Amino acid sequence: KSFATLIQFLHRGERQSLQFNTVHRRKDLSTYPIRVHLQCSSFRGRPTFVAIVLDITEQCRAQRRRATQYAVTRALAGATTVEQAMMGVMQVICGSLSWDLGLLWQVDRQREVLQPSYFWRKAPDLFPNIVAASQRETFASDVELPGRVWATGEVFWISEVSSETTFRRHAVAEQDGLSGSYAFPIWLRGTVYGVLEFFSRESQPQESDLFPMLVEIGSQIGLFIERIEAESALRENETRTRRMIDTALDAIITMNAEGLIVEWNKQAEVMFGWSRQ
Repeated sequence: KSFATLIQFLHRGERQSLQFNTVHRRKDLSTYPIRVHLQCSSFRGRPTFVAIVLDITEQCRAQRRRATQYAVTRALAGATTVEQAMMGVMQVICGSLSWDLGLLWQVDRQREVLQPSYFWRKAPDLFPNIVAASQRETFASDVELPGRVWATGEVFWISEVSSETTFRRHAVAEQDGLSGSYAFPIWLRGTVYGVLEFFSRESQPQESDLFPMLVEIGSQIGLFIERIEAESALRENETRTRRMIDTALDAIITMNAEGLIVEWNKQAEVMFGWSRQ
C-alpha cells in the first residue's frame, strides 16, 4: 500500500519519501531488524527509488532492555509474596527477551545445595522432560549451570546446551527441543539467595550487553525478598505483642498524644466494663 502511494505521487510528478521498520533476512536465514529510508523521485520520466537501509539491532536491544527492566519493576511492585514475584519476573523475562522456560533454584543452607523451587513456561504441557528432570535435581556449588552461577555470582550463558559437556541435563533439554540457556544470581544481603535459569528453543548467541541488566534484576529481586521478610517479621512481632497484651493479668490502656485510647486489653474490659471496640 505504501509503495502504491509513492507511485501515485510519481505520476503526479511529486517527490516523496517514506520511512519504516522491518526485518531483513541474511543468506544463512537469520534475521535482524532494519530501518528503511526510501526516497522516491523521477529520472527522465521514469520512477526512481533510492533506499538507505540501517541496521537497528542495537537500538532495538536497548529499547527491549528498558522495557524489560520497567516490566520487572512493575511485577515486583505488584507482588505480595515471593512466589508471586518470582512467577511474575520469569514471565516478564520470557516474554520480553524471547525465552521459553524459566526455573528458580534456591540455596538450601543446611545441605549446601541448590534445590528446585518455582518454574514458569508458556503452556502447562510444554517441556515436560526438562521440568521433571530439574525437579529431581540438586546442584552443589560449581556443578552444572546453576551451580556455576552460585559459585561465582556471575551470569553464565550457553548458546547450545548439546555442546556443553558440563551440562548434564542436555539429553532431556534436546528431547524438549531446547537449545540455548543462561542463568544469573539473585543477591540477598550480600550472598546468593538463588539462581534464575532460562531456556530457549533456539540457539541463542551470547548477548553480553544484557549481563548488567540481569545483574540489576537479581539485585532488585533480593531487595523485594528483604522487604517481604521484614514485613513478615513485623507482622509476627505485632501478633506476639497482641497475645502478650491480651493474656496480661493487669488492665493495659494505651493513649496517643491526642489523648485518644488506642489500646484496651481484656482485663481493661473486665475492670471498666467497656468493650475494646
